[in-house]
Amino acid sequence: MAKIDKIKETISLAKYALGILLGLIFGMTGWLVSSYKLADSLLIVVTFILIAIFVNFSILLLKYILNKIESLEEM
Repeated sequence: MAKIDKIKETISLAKYALGILLGLIFGMTGWLVSSYKLADSLLIVVTFILIAIFVNFSILLLKYILNKIESLEEM
């Protein structure tokens, strides 16, 4: 497999992982908005922390994808 094909597959896999992360973020945010009155306060805090972690990780993953795309332009 050529180097360019490997980079394209890496980008594709990273985009898939980014989609899963965004789905988790939206799902957890939706759950939090709909049931914040009924949920335990510890569960709400843990959900906020997880959302913050997922958002930061998705930003890092997006930067990784953009760097890989830039490396494709140089080939």
